[in-house]
Amino acid sequence: MNARDAIIGKVRKAIADIEGDGDADQAIDWVYGQPTAMPDVIERFAERSRDYDAQVVEVGADGLAQAITDALTAFQVKSVVTP
Repeated sequence: MNARDAIIGKVRKAIADIEGDGDADQAIDWVYGQPTAMPDVIERFAERSRDYDAQVVEVGADGLAQAITDALTAFQVKSVVTP
């Protein structure tokens, strides 16, 4: 069995208990152009970043410049290009 067959087998196993033909489009109640509620978007970003072993440092606006300086110093960055 090659990798493709293994992946397709896992997908088929995962969706085996779904009722219906699986190919039919399902209507989704959605209004385009409206904002999507995203409570705690910053906490969600931090959590997901930690999932990838990123170091997350949470600071207020008044501590941002120092946090950037500390990170650059810790990684021994000698120059930075900003937009």
